[in-house]
Amino acid sequence: MRKTYGRIIALTLTVIILTFLQTGCQSIDETAIAAVPWIIAASLSFLCVLILVVILIVLSRKQDPQTKELRMQTAMLTTLFDTIPDIIFIKDLDLRFINLNKAFSEHFGFKKKDLVGKTDVEVLNVPTEIAERFNERDRRIIDEGKAIIEEEVVPNAEGTNMFFETRKVPFVLDGETVGVMGIARDISKRKELEVELEANYEEAILLRKAAEAASRSKSEFLAHMSHEIRTPMNSIIGFSELALDSDIPQNAKDYFTKILKNSEWLLQIINDILDISKIESGNMELEKIPFSLPELFESCRTLVLPKAIEKGLVLHFYAEPNVGKALLGDPIRLRQSLVNLLSNAVKFSDSGEVKLYSEIESSSDNSVTMRFCIKDSGIGMTDEQIERVYAPFLQAEVGTTRKYGGTGLGLAITKNIVESMGGILEVESTPEIGSTFSFTLTFDTVDEAGSDIFEETIVLGELDKPTFKGEILLCEDNVMNQQVICEHLSKVGLKTVVAENGQVGVGIIKSRIERGAKQFDLIFMDIHMPVMDGLDAAEQIIALNIETPIVALTANIMSHDRELYKEKGMKDCVGKPFTSQELWRCLMRFLKPIAVTQESAVIKEKSSSDLQQRLIKTFVKNNKEKADELNSAIESGDIKLAHRIAHTLKSNAAQLGKTALQQAAKAVENQLNTEGFANPQLLSVLESELATVLAELEPLANESSGASDTPQPEVLDKESSKELLLKIEPLLKAADSDVVKMLPEIKRIPGSEKLVEDIENYDFKKAEASLAFLMSI
Repeated sequence: MRKTYGRIIALTLTVIILTFLQTGCQSIDETAIAAVPWIIAASLSFLCVLILVVILIVLSRKQDPQTKELRMQTAMLTTLFDTIPDIIFIKDLDLRFINLNKAFSEHFGFKKKDLVGKTDVEVLNVPTEIAERFNERDRRIIDEGKAIIEEEVVPNAEGTNMFFETRKVPFVLDGETVGVMGIARDISKRKELEVELEANYEEAILLRKAAEAASRSKSEFLAHMSHEIRTPMNSIIGFSELALDSDIPQNAKDYFTKILKNSEWLLQIINDILDISKIESGNMELEKIPFSLPELFESCRTLVLPKAIEKGLVLHFYAEPNVGKALLGDPIRLRQSLVNLLSNAVKFSDSGEVKLYSEIESSSDNSVTMRFCIKDSGIGMTDEQIERVYAPFLQAEVGTTRKYGGTGLGLAITKNIVESMGGILEVESTPEIGSTFSFTLTFDTVDEAGSDIFEETIVLGELDKPTFKGEILLCEDNVMNQQVICEHLSKVGLKTVVAENGQVGVGIIKSRIERGAKQFDLIFMDIHMPVMDGLDAAEQIIALNIETPIVALTANIMSHDRELYKEKGMKDCVGKPFTSQELWRCLMRFLKPIAVTQESAVIKEKSSSDLQQRLIKTFVKNNKEKADELNSAIESGDIKLAHRIAHTLKSNAAQLGKTALQQAAKAVENQLNTEGFANPQLLSVLESELATVLAELEPLANESSGASDTPQPEVLDKESSKELLLKIEPLLKAADSDVVKMLPEIKRIPGSEKLVEDIENYDFKKAEASLAFLMSI
């Protein structure tokens, strides 16, 4: 650089000297001599200017690194600005574009020079409403000085809508807002992915709901079918027991013994299915009541002993005593778990012994931790087989069910019960040596002596007949059910007041509140009733704060039904039809018996026979026109009435053990309930089955009405008749079922046929009118 500057100066001096010499050579005269000073002065001036230029150039060259750095940074920012794929723009206070990047111009299909100085409305190829929305947002940012982030749709040059996530901020210079700056990122692919994910999520939700619905349907189907099978099974077991208690030939007793044994086996399978449906639906509930572990072990031993004796197995039972303390828990479920494990141990052992023992691991003043072990000398299992046995409906091997029987549900049920009690079911097993199942549970304890809660201890075996003192309100519209329930309650000393629907029941309760009369000790509530159903009635009664327990009495006893009854405040549920034992167990949960006696087989049989005769008579009398009533209700569009008729007919058929009619009525009831109509073919089957049952029962009903050789009771005179009518009047007004017990006497009143019929039908309102008519004669 210095050489260059030297050359310039040297060149300049050379030019000056040459100019001077040229002038001197032309003429050396006075004029020329006179011009020399001027020439010298001009040359010096030129030289000074040249030197100044050189100095400026030098000074300029001294600033070059900073300028170059500034130019480099500007170039870098410009390159970065145009390289960023996001759309970037800056607008002034008038919302005119000051600057924008390459992505912006490419998106909208304009060159940068065509956009700078223009507004959105003037140049962008977007609908006016979109441009106005841009301006509205930009103006708000400038006025409020706040940044915003939003998702928006901005069409490109081809008119394709694209999704952008745009962030706009005030553009500030020296602390003052001079415009707005925006950066917009293309999120179209992300949106497509979100839509796809949402669709997949919705599909997954639908699939999950479908799976849950399928699971619920399976559980409901199992519970429903189990209930339908359970009803006739109870009759088979009940009548087998009655037959064994009567005087019949030995070979017949052997037959009935086998029937009873296999029926109980089948009933256990059905109960397993009901239990697994409860477990899968999450409705397995545990009680917390005091019980004696030695008594529970004795009950378990009684159940498995016959099979063990048959196979020649030795049973060992031992419960380490917890002196002076009773355990608090669910003895029924604990016994079920132990019996399942013991039954398996006996089933899979052909020789040797089966042991059940419990030992105390730790205890305190109010709790005890116990370990239970069931050990056998049976076929044992491999590790792979152990993995399978806990799964519902599976057993260790495919051929196990065929060889040993069972449902494959016992261990799955036991595992769930033990876990719900806070334990873990463990197994140790060796093929051909045997298996040991064990679990540890912690129980709260209570002193056996002087404990009020111990009175609630549940009886584990068959109950002797209890006797109670109290009054029951029965809300039930089905006459045959009224007869059966009142008969059962009467046999154990309970008075019954009958309400033919929920509204009447609520009215009776309110009447007692207004009179300050003693309330009922228990309320049995049917669910399907006209005028007001059991759910609404229970809700209204509970709102009256009378604290009387309400028990659902219904054929609908599936797990979700029971949950609904519980939500409505009902304390328990008894399925229809029920056995005496089932009813007694329910009563003992809420009422304390005043006595317990054994009921002889003869009395049982006679009571059952008398009730059966009355049920037959009632069925024939009330159902002769039932098919026509059902068809008329359907034709008139009264589906609710038609549903109730089919439901009542189904229940009545079940009471008499007429399974074909029961199933036909059930099919019609279900279709009315789910689809709002009944298939003519189903109606035809129902009508045919009803006609068959009526043809079978009508001769029996006529026979029970009184044969010619039956001595007629002595007719009461007018005074005695009036006295008896006055005696039954308050019973009818109170809908007290005790009036039924007086029917033999009432039948002696001349002209009492209509009154007797009304009382037999438990239609106490009509009976009051019939009574008034008799008293007016």
